[in-house]
Amino acid sequence: MFYTTNIESTFVLSNVDINYADDNAFFLRCTGNNNKRGWGQTGANGADCLFGVNDQEMQGDIIWDSISQLDLYMTGSTLTGAVVDDETYAGNGGDGYCNLYIDKDSTWIVTGDSTVSSLSCEGTIQDADGNTVTVKGTDSTIYIEGTSAYTITADSYSDTADMSGAPAESSWSDYEVTRPDNL
Repeated sequence: MFYTTNIESTFVLSNVDINYADDNAFFLRCTGNNNKRGWGQTGANGADCLFGVNDQEMQGDIIWDSISQLDLYMTGSTLTGAVVDDETYAGNGGDGYCNLYIDKDSTWIVTGDSTVSSLSCEGTIQDADGNTVTVKGTDSTIYIEGTSAYTITADSYSDTADMSGAPAESSWSDYEVTRPDNL
């Protein structure tokens, strides 16, 4: 659905009705690329993405890599998918991250084992059957013991979510200009 690579980008979705293609491979891909189209140098062309959703339904995986930076803020929203670290185009890797912030009115319905850098969650994390998903640290610390077959691995975990970094919604008035008298 959304793909950002070799660029700094900000997305804000608020109650958008999304029509997904039947072969939709992901909801968001925030990674480097193989440079077939001249988008930067392979292994050094990751993305820097700030992604905010408000009252939004999302279907599909979120894919990131270690040469990209992704901050995803969920407010009153639902994500149905996994969060996957895919190093295919990351070369020797880097200091990239995927930080996920989930407010108290949001739900992540996990559809596969997932990996994030930081998980800050006041909302609900469960699988499609309503089972709690295990959240464990990269050092094997168990933050949440779940009954789901799926596991989320995180470098850090918090049961509070600081949403102050979420991108603000804009309105038409933010961009409108006065029409000149003469065209």
